[in-house]
Amino acid sequence: LAYTASAAICFEIARRSARKLGDVEAATPQVAAVNAGLASASLPTSLLLMTLLRLNPLLPFTWANYLFGLTRVRRAAFLGGTWLGTLPVIVAKTSAGALGASIVGGHIRVTPAAAAAVAALTA
Repeated sequence: LAYTASAAICFEIARRSARKLGDVEAATPQVAAVNAGLASASLPTSLLLMTLLRLNPLLPFTWANYLFGLTRVRRAAFLGGTWLGTLPVIVAKTSAGALGASIVGGHIRVTPAAAAAVAALTA
């Protein structure tokens, strides 16, 4: 929930700031096309799009929050897609943390090479 809550805060800051800045769509025709697509898409389509964008590791999380706040994407689609799209990351980090705690606590014995491989994968 913390990922989604932080995303919601950034989204709202951008939404409220965009109103003060003026027409964001006037920037480029591409921005206008993306904005129109997000605004006219159905809720399930917007939710799927947001989920897929959140699964993309090349799109920085915080920057995307502000970027989506500048668009006309529905708030429900943004929050739902953010929650669904960040679940795999949360599960991976939680699992890595639990494994690390078990190794440090002595509940699981691993070779130094295996411990180095786990550390490299989670870095």
